[in-house]
Amino acid sequence: MGFFDKMKKMVGKTGVALDYEWIENPFTFTDPMIKATLRIKAEGEITILGATGTFYAKRENDDGMEEEIELGEEECSDIANGDDYNEFPEKIEAGGVRTCAFFVGDMDLVESLKEWGVDSPESAKIKGVKFFFKGEADVKETVGLFDPSLEEEITVR
Repeated sequence: MGFFDKMKKMVGKTGVALDYEWIENPFTFTDPMIKATLRIKAEGEITILGATGTFYAKRENDDGMEEEIELGEEECSDIANGDDYNEFPEKIEAGGVRTCAFFVGDMDLVESLKEWGVDSPESAKIKGVKFFFKGEADVKETVGLFDPSLEEEITVR
């Protein structure tokens, strides 16, 4: 857990709750695109400036330090309120919910993970590599310091 994550827990809530309405899990190792829909719930009135979805791999190196390789990232192009799509920024009323869809593509996991010697789901498992998807909402009222994010481990087959 990073410094800002610890500060967020100490200081309190961001006024936003995140969950995944849908996420591609399990994910096929050779698929060039992972898809997810992030649901943003506002406790009080907020303004969403944007949202980002990131797919990455983690492992512990020989020194016991955690390493990450970003496999793909996408900025959400618009935010949905049911079937109504809007551009950013988007005000969300207290108790309101919006969704952002991510299509993180143009990925080549074999090429991206070559330096770790990973070329298949089996070799990833043997080498202790785990995969994660993180959605993050850029909330105006948090001034960038405490933007909420949600990480989910992805099973890769």
